[in-house]
Amino acid sequence: MKKRNWLYLCLVVLLFTAGWYGYQTATDDTYEGMSIIPEEHKDIPLYPGLEPTRSDYVMEGDSWQEVFSFYEKNLPKYGWKLNLKGSALDDKDPENDWSGAYSEWTKEGFDGVLWISASYNQGDKQTEVMFDQTPILHSSTWIEHTPESLCIHADALRSHCEKITDPDEIKAIIHFINNAYDSKEKAPAQVDEGRIDFGTFDVYFLYKKDAEIILWSDKGTKTMKPEPEFLALLKISS
Repeated sequence: MKKRNWLYLCLVVLLFTAGWYGYQTATDDTYEGMSIIPEEHKDIPLYPGLEPTRSDYVMEGDSWQEVFSFYEKNLPKYGWKLNLKGSALDDKDPENDWSGAYSEWTKEGFDGVLWISASYNQGDKQTEVMFDQTPILHSSTWIEHTPESLCIHADALRSHCEKITDPDEIKAIIHFINNAYDSKEKAPAQVDEGRIDFGTFDVYFLYKKDAEIILWSDKGTKTMKPEPEFLALLKISS
């Protein structure tokens, strides 16, 4: 009899341990893809009904407009300042209204930028909300004057130069470079970089397919998305 009771006790302990482990695993995975968890911040209220699912929060039905309005109304009460927002409702085509909205917030003492987006997933018939904490990005001006011409070398080690004289193209290239984000990374040790010769100033660039463009000069290093227009100006095929 005692042996049977002991077996029952062991079985209960094993079931409890397995259940606890399963719960811990599920809990750990719940927030795995999130850079910020609202439940851990007293100044970021969670809209009633939203449930976490690894990388975002969801709720049944189309409620993205109510969610977006909730944060526009309530975040300022916690000291947040709205820097940027965009909404599908700004589009005159009502068929795009499901695509949602986004907003960008900053607050004194908060490290970076709080990004909130809300949209409606028509397939799953769910409202999807994403919270993201991103660093504050800065863009320093490298080029203040527009030269009459510039030379683009697809390979800095070769002499061939693609000369650009069109003022609009030159201004566009300068705009992209000046608006690229400053980076603390060191210039890459590559030999297949390109070079833009502005006469008295050189900007080197490195681009790999589907990757960020890295720019560097004697003023530092920058990164930017592989914008098709910029790649076209540099005579690079994406």
